[in-house]
Amino acid sequence: MPLPLAIGGALGASSRVSRPAVRRFIRGCALAFALLLVLAAGFVWYLLDLFQTRATVVNASGAALYEVVLVADDQRHTIGTMVAGERRTLRVSPTEANGLELRFRDASGPHRHEAGYIEAGGYRCTLTVKAEGQVDEVITLVHL
Repeated sequence: MPLPLAIGGALGASSRVSRPAVRRFIRGCALAFALLLVLAAGFVWYLLDLFQTRATVVNASGAALYEVVLVADDQRHTIGTMVAGERRTLRVSPTEANGLELRFRDASGPHRHEAGYIEAGGYRCTLTVKAEGQVDEVITLVHL
Protein backbone atom coordinates (compact mmCIF):
# COMPACT_ATOMS: atom_id res chain seq x y z
CA MET A 1 0.00 0.00 0.00
CA PRO A 2 1.50 3.39 -0.98
CA LEU A 3 2.25 5.93 1.73
CA PRO A 4 1.28 9.59 1.41
CA LEU A 5 4.33 11.82 1.01
CA ALA A 6 2.77 15.07 2.14
CA ILE A 7 1.10 15.73 5.46
CA GLY A 8 -2.64 16.15 5.20
CA GLY A 9 -2.62 15.44 1.46
CA ALA A 10 -1.37 18.92 0.54
CA LEU A 11 0.32 17.65 -2.60
CA GLY A 12 -2.61 15.55 -3.69
CA ALA A 13 -2.96 11.89 -4.58
CA SER A 14 -0.15 11.93 -7.16
CA SER A 15 2.50 12.46 -4.46
CA ARG A 16 2.41 9.00 -2.96
CA VAL A 17 5.66 7.03 -2.39
CA SER A 18 5.86 3.25 -2.32
CA ARG A 19 7.17 1.33 0.69
CA PRO A 20 10.28 0.03 -1.15
CA ALA A 21 11.29 3.62 -1.94
CA VAL A 22 10.93 4.60 1.73
CA ARG A 23 12.97 1.56 2.78
CA ARG A 24 15.72 2.46 0.28
CA PHE A 25 15.77 6.01 1.62
CA ILE A 26 16.02 4.82 5.26
CA ARG A 27 18.75 2.33 4.30
CA GLY A 28 20.66 5.09 2.52
CA CYS A 29 20.38 7.39 5.55
CA ALA A 30 21.58 4.59 7.86
CA LEU A 31 24.53 3.88 5.56
CA ALA A 32 25.46 7.57 5.41
CA PHE A 33 25.24 7.81 9.21
CA ALA A 34 27.44 4.71 9.65
CA LEU A 35 29.99 6.15 7.23
CA LEU A 36 29.99 9.44 9.13
CA LEU A 37 30.60 7.56 12.41
CA VAL A 38 33.55 5.67 10.90
CA LEU A 39 35.06 8.91 9.58
CA ALA A 40 34.62 10.63 12.95
CA ALA A 41 36.24 7.70 14.78
CA GLY A 42 39.16 7.76 12.32
CA PHE A 43 39.65 11.48 12.87
CA VAL A 44 39.66 11.06 16.67
CA TRP A 45 42.15 8.18 16.36
CA TYR A 46 44.38 10.38 14.15
CA LEU A 47 44.34 13.20 16.71
CA LEU A 48 45.15 10.83 19.57
CA ASP A 49 47.98 9.29 17.57
CA LEU A 50 49.32 12.73 16.68
CA PHE A 51 49.90 13.58 20.33
CA GLN A 52 51.61 10.33 21.32
CA THR A 53 55.25 10.59 22.28
CA ARG A 54 57.56 8.90 19.79
CA ALA A 55 61.24 8.08 19.91
CA THR A 56 63.24 7.27 16.77
CA VAL A 57 66.60 5.53 16.93
CA VAL A 58 68.82 5.92 13.84
CA ASN A 59 71.97 3.89 13.30
CA ALA A 60 74.31 6.22 11.37
CA SER A 61 77.46 4.63 12.79
CA GLY A 62 78.33 2.61 9.69
CA ALA A 63 78.36 -0.63 11.70
CA ALA A 64 75.80 -2.87 13.38
CA LEU A 65 74.50 -2.09 16.87
CA TYR A 66 73.61 -4.91 19.23
CA GLU A 67 71.35 -5.23 22.26
CA VAL A 68 69.71 -1.85 21.56
CA VAL A 69 67.28 -0.91 24.36
CA LEU A 70 65.30 2.28 24.90
CA VAL A 71 64.21 2.93 28.48
CA ALA A 72 61.46 5.42 29.41
CA ASP A 73 60.60 5.47 33.12
CA ASP A 74 59.96 1.85 34.05
CA GLN A 75 59.24 0.86 30.44
CA ARG A 76 61.89 -1.07 28.58
CA HIS A 77 61.63 -1.20 24.77
CA THR A 78 63.97 -3.85 23.39
CA ILE A 79 64.93 -3.16 19.78
CA GLY A 80 67.64 -5.80 19.45
CA THR A 81 70.14 -5.60 16.58
CA MET A 82 70.17 -2.65 14.19
CA VAL A 83 72.14 -2.81 10.94
CA ALA A 84 73.94 0.26 9.59
CA GLY A 85 71.47 2.84 8.25
CA GLU A 86 68.46 1.31 10.00
CA ARG A 87 65.83 3.51 11.65
CA ARG A 88 63.25 2.41 14.22
CA THR A 89 60.39 4.47 15.64
CA LEU A 90 58.70 3.49 18.89
CA ARG A 91 55.75 4.88 20.81
CA VAL A 92 56.74 5.56 24.37
CA SER A 93 54.48 6.55 27.25
CA PRO A 94 56.49 8.26 29.95
CA THR A 95 54.50 8.55 33.16
CA GLU A 96 56.62 11.41 34.50
CA ALA A 97 58.56 14.25 32.95
CA ASN A 98 62.02 12.80 32.53
CA GLY A 99 64.48 11.59 29.95
CA LEU A 100 64.93 8.58 27.77
CA GLU A 101 67.92 6.32 28.05
CA LEU A 102 69.45 4.55 25.07
CA ARG A 103 71.63 1.51 25.71
CA PHE A 104 73.50 -0.41 23.02
CA ARG A 105 76.65 -2.32 22.26
CA ASP A 106 78.90 -1.96 19.23
CA ALA A 107 82.40 -3.16 18.28
CA SER A 108 84.01 -0.83 20.84
CA GLY A 109 81.86 -2.07 23.73
CA PRO A 110 78.69 -1.09 25.62
CA HIS A 111 77.33 2.46 25.55
CA ARG A 112 74.67 4.37 27.44
CA HIS A 113 73.16 7.74 26.53
CA GLU A 114 70.62 9.71 28.54
CA ALA A 115 68.41 11.90 26.35
CA GLY A 116 66.98 15.21 27.46
CA TYR A 117 63.60 16.14 28.91
CA ILE A 118 60.60 14.32 27.46
CA GLU A 119 57.06 13.73 28.69
CA ALA A 120 53.76 12.37 27.46
CA GLY A 121 51.87 14.52 25.00
CA GLY A 122 53.31 14.95 21.53
CA TYR A 123 57.08 14.96 21.93
CA ARG A 124 59.29 13.57 19.16
CA CYS A 125 62.78 12.43 20.02
CA THR A 126 65.35 11.35 17.44
CA LEU A 127 68.49 9.65 18.73
CA THR A 128 71.14 9.24 16.04
CA VAL A 129 74.00 6.88 16.88
CA LYS A 130 77.22 7.93 15.17
CA ALA A 131 80.71 6.47 15.04
CA GLU A 132 82.42 5.47 18.29
CA GLY A 133 79.15 5.39 20.22
CA GLN A 134 78.41 9.11 20.05
CA VAL A 135 74.71 9.98 20.09
CA ASP A 136 73.07 13.13 18.72
CA GLU A 137 69.57 13.92 19.92
CA VAL A 138 66.80 16.16 18.66
CA ILE A 139 63.70 16.63 20.82
CA THR A 140 60.71 18.59 19.53
CA LEU A 141 57.14 19.20 20.67
CA VAL A 142 54.43 18.73 18.04
CA HIS A 143 52.18 21.76 17.56
CA LEU A 144 49.03 21.86 15.47
